[in-house]
Amino acid sequence: YSQFTYMTATTTGLSPEAAAVADERIKGMVDSVVSAALADDDGECLEGETKCGYFEQTLKPIPCRDSYLCLEQHVSAAPVGLAISDEQVAVLVLDPRTGRTANLTDVVKASERDAFLAAVNDAVTQVQQSFSVYDASNAPNFTEPDFAAWAPVPEGVRVWFPKYTAGPGAMGVVDVTVPPPGAREAVASAPPTRGPKMENGDGIIWLCY
Repeated sequence: YSQFTYMTATTTGLSPEAAAVADERIKGMVDSVVSAALADDDGECLEGETKCGYFEQTLKPIPCRDSYLCLEQHVSAAPVGLAISDEQVAVLVLDPRTGRTANLTDVVKASERDAFLAAVNDAVTQVQQSFSVYDASNAPNFTEPDFAAWAPVPEGVRVWFPKYTAGPGAMGVVDVTVPPPGAREAVASAPPTRGPKMENGDGIIWLCY
């Protein structure tokens, strides 16, 4: 790789202590990828090419719920002469109070884990079916170690998988979004809420809300 271009950013809206921790997490996320790319670069290009390939790294904030700070990092390395590129996705989920990295267990409780994983696998199945690559004999059965990244987005929990993990390389990095854990169960199991009753002659009217 012949050139690396950097841009700078500043974390705002946090206490100075939390911002300092967050900035260190972000710096480590970016630098680790660049260091790995430089380590892999042996300086020899295919078939006498003067430029071996292209390396692109982008980092952008994504909307997250519960006041979490979320950054999505895309890395693409495309060697000259190859039709496809190596694509990676990483997401940094930060606790705004401390600036530290949040864990999936902070969002998905132990009692919700099985239902959450089932929802993720159902969503992956739908994606595979839409690409006509679903194999019933090898149905998705992913667990947290199979995730490339996750984020608590407003619609629920978004999960990314490493390239080739949830589908052929032509599908790129597969990601799915499932409703917040427990949301469907809460709606289904919530008893009717009754407010104050109003007497009207011999009848009684319940105000439900």
